[in-house]
Amino acid sequence: MKNLIKLFGIIALVAVIGFSMTACEENTPTLQGNWSGVYSLVINGSNFILKESPTLWFRGTFTSTATQITYNTVEGTNDAGSSWSATTGTDVYSYKLTSTSLTLTHVSGSKFEVDSPATLTK
Repeated sequence: MKNLIKLFGIIALVAVIGFSMTACEENTPTLQGNWSGVYSLVINGSNFILKESPTLWFRGTFTSTATQITYNTVEGTNDAGSSWSATTGTDVYSYKLTSTSLTLTHVSGSKFEVDSPATLTK
């Protein structure tokens, strides 16, 4: 009988530890959200808005891999505030991501070349 009680105690302890481990959320870094630094970057789904100043901004869509972001710019403004739009034009940036910082380094493309490397924070 004592062995049976010990067995149930061990099973209960293992169950408590197992459930507590599965209940903990991992803080997995994500590109989604509002980033700020030398410029601001808002990523929502597969859309982005990048603002380098009140008049200079870019908007479009992007795709990403584990190490690179490819921005497909569809419209923006220049330093003088003149608008432009483009159906093509991509820029590729490598990135390093933590839960609170995003470091972007320009790899290729010339649609928008912001300060690189740049570290942004949430």
